[in-house]
Amino acid sequence: MNYRRNLLVSAGLFVAIIFAFPFSLGAEEENRPGVPQAGTWGVESGKWGNAGKAPAFDPSFQEQRIFPYPSIHSVGFVKKRPVAYSGAIFKAKENREMISKRDQVYIREKGEESLIIGRHYTTYRILKTIKEPHTHIEMGFQHFLTGVVEITEKHPRFAVGRVIRSFRDIALNDFLMPYLSRAEKIPVTESVEGLEGKIIGAEDEAEIMGTYTIVFIDKGEQDGVTPGQEYNIFYQEKALLDPQRSEEKIKLPPVDFGRMIVLHVEHAVSTALI
Repeated sequence: MNYRRNLLVSAGLFVAIIFAFPFSLGAEEENRPGVPQAGTWGVESGKWGNAGKAPAFDPSFQEQRIFPYPSIHSVGFVKKRPVAYSGAIFKAKENREMISKRDQVYIREKGEESLIIGRHYTTYRILKTIKEPHTHIEMGFQHFLTGVVEITEKHPRFAVGRVIRSFRDIALNDFLMPYLSRAEKIPVTESVEGLEGKIIGAEDEAEIMGTYTIVFIDKGEQDGVTPGQEYNIFYQEKALLDPQRSEEKIKLPPVDFGRMIVLHVEHAVSTALI
């Protein structure tokens, strides 16, 4: 027990330094060999420095911890079924293939509700089906958000829009859905006691993950997960107790080596920031 408590305290000092300047482009990250790949990390509830949980959100408490994340509007998610799209980009002015801010785009409508002039829509694409790395169980479809379009004109069979925000290059055939408005300041809330899960992938499809990586975890609303919850990232090894007598392996104490905060939650999968 003393070992684990000391580990949490020392790790807590390291993570406090990381989050002191969460958007500093000049921050340097230690190049650690042997960092586990997707699917080999675990997540668990708890707070650095003790075995307790993050404090519950109390609106009357003025010093409630807030995690600012201005890029929240670009954070993707995983859903069991793809979002029903409202339209898709079929052409850009001047035949641009990669579309960015202020570009004009032409959109074919789809769905029961027509696109509305003056309204904003989030552009996105479906990248792939996210699977649990070990069991290969399908967790859902990854929705990759690319930008925001404002509808400026309507025609009988299509609409015209203007890109007002581009999170990354917008492409032909990207879909549109009603604009996702999310708070840029996230109250840090109480984590689920005893919850353990797995990191099942990264938003940018990276195999090696580090500080500021957006990841997906295999826990969601059905497990009590909400935005603002914090979880430790750990790994746990097994070892032969007595190789000469038996092939029995025992679990060694878990090693915490990271921290994440939940940004977005769906039914069974959540999006988090390391």
